[in-house]
Parts: sequence; structure tokens; C-alpha cells
Amino acid sequence: MPVLGKVTVHSFFSFFYLAAGVTLVIVLFQSSSVPVHVGLLGVLSLIVSYGLNRMKRWAIFLTVLTALLGMGFGSVTVYAIHRMFGLGLSEAPLLSIMILYLALSAISLFYVIAKRSEFG
Repeated sequence: MPVLGKVTVHSFFSFFYLAAGVTLVIVLFQSSSVPVHVGLLGVLSLIVSYGLNRMKRWAIFLTVLTALLGMGFGSVTVYAIHRMFGLGLSEAPLLSIMILYLALSAISLFYVIAKRSEFG
């Protein structure tokens, strides 16, 4: 299993999905409307985080599903922010975070597919 220092790659992606899940659930509860898709993606991310951390076989399917849904959500969010607000300094941090989310979702998707034989 590839190791980055003392942290394995699947642990890194587990932490990524944990952080994304917690953030999305917080956004869900802070929103004045009820963005069901944000809550669903947040809960799926938390479940994927657990599955990746424990190297469960079912985590492969859920990671693929969550990564694909997350990339769609992230792409639409980046497009909407760009179209509605432009590229001002106040939008740059959110756009940067969303682009990082998109990149890590794509990388985790490819990693899990490549390492699917190691999940048990």
C-alpha cells in the first residue's frame, strides 16, 4: 500500500471525505432552504470516509458513486459562482476550494478503481 510518510493514501482520502462530509452537513444546517442534495452528498461522504478507513469492499462502489456525484455538484457550483458573481476576490477562496474538491474527488475515484483488489 502506498505510504505518504506515516499516512497511507487511503487514509488521506478517508480524511478528505470526512472533512467534505462534515462541511457539507454544516452547510446543510446553516442554509435557509433545504438543499437535499448537499445533505445526501454529506452523508455519503461520511459513510465513504468510514469505508475507506476500514478498507471495506463496499467502499469501492460508494466512493465511485460519491465521487461522480461530487464532481457533478462541484462542477455546477463552480459554473454557477462564475456566471453569477464573476471572478472577484471575494469569490476566489470558494472557487479554489471547489476546484480542490473536484480534483480530490477525481483522484480518489481513480485511486479506488486502481486499488480495488486491496479492499476486502
